[in-house]
Amino acid sequence: MRLGKFEKWILIACFKKTIQHDLPDDWRRPRGHRRIEATDGFHDKYLFKSEILLNYFPALRLSQKQSLFDDVVEKFQTDNLYRKALVTYRRTADQLGAKGLIKEFVGDDSPSWTGIQLTEAGIWKAIELDLSKY
Repeated sequence: MRLGKFEKWILIACFKKTIQHDLPDDWRRPRGHRRIEATDGFHDKYLFKSEILLNYFPALRLSQKQSLFDDVVEKFQTDNLYRKALVTYRRTADQLGAKGLIKEFVGDDSPSWTGIQLTEAGIWKAIELDLSKY
């Protein structure tokens, strides 16, 4: 099965986050995840779309908007670079899902709250990709 660079990156990043719990020190997380991930365990089960965008597309810009419930909410600035990144993510996630390597979680209240988990086949493929680097 042929995989593109972005597909491989997603599989390895998801494996490192959800299985190994061993992300690099410079891994970027959305502000809301940083506050609660240590206590709830939920954020450790998924690689979220926002994490993928933050870490794979470092040129994306965040806008900080005030919220009624929080001091600051980080959102991406909606520009052409962001739109292209979203299309790339969506296409890649659909391809990985069609290949049976991931399954997606979509939030009930917010469809933009999207995370992925590796399937059994995805775990084995990520291990194979990670080992092939050496």
